[in-house]
Amino acid sequence: MATKKANIIALIVIALVGFLLFRQDVSPSIEETVEVKLAATLSQIEGVGQVSVYFHTEASAESTLFSFSENEKKATYTGVLIVSEGAQSPIIRRQLQEAVSAVLQLPAHQIIILPMKKEDHHES
Repeated sequence: MATKKANIIALIVIALVGFLLFRQDVSPSIEETVEVKLAATLSQIEGVGQVSVYFHTEASAESTLFSFSENEKKATYTGVLIVSEGAQSPIIRRQLQEAVSAVLQLPAHQIIILPMKKEDHHES
């Protein structure tokens, strides 16, 4: 009976360690997480539709191959690209620009908003 309990505990520990190691490998960077959250929030605005967000930071302009400093976690955003289904509308573009400018404290000229390409849905 004690052997069964020891085996079960060992399996649980191995599974937990494996889960934690796997989770570390696929965890997104801080910028990717913020991009995803911002895109999800912007897509909730009426008329915006699907949204993709890309940040340009001071760090992305430099080589950061072997740099793991804490300063990278606090990257300064120097530009944002927003691609939205609803961006054909000047009203939607203005709303997106105002929202992103306020949230990220960026001037309007550092925010680019472009319409998302329309996907063709051909029936076979």
